[in-house]
Amino acid sequence: MEQAAAPHDKTYTSPQRKLVIFFEKSRTKWKTRCLTAQAKLRQVKNRASWLEHSRDTWKARARQLAERVRELEAETGQSSTGSPKKKRPLS
Repeated sequence: MEQAAAPHDKTYTSPQRKLVIFFEKSRTKWKTRCLTAQAKLRQVKNRASWLEHSRDTWKARARQLAERVRELEAETGQSSTGSPKKKRPLS
């Protein structure tokens, strides 16, 4: 019984010295692309994490300020929701 060659087993007609150089360059390019992509992914993840932290910080600050406004309105007995807003003139 003869065994059929696996589809990934190839015989190359080029000299082995040329193939070695070609495959080495190919591997080097692939590794460079992979490392570049990994570095970019790390940058994007770090930026997303920083932005999420920053957003949460600003949300917390806005909540605190809104609560402070409510406290001051309660002290003075005024409400800013009932007062009309001034319109800016069109220039």
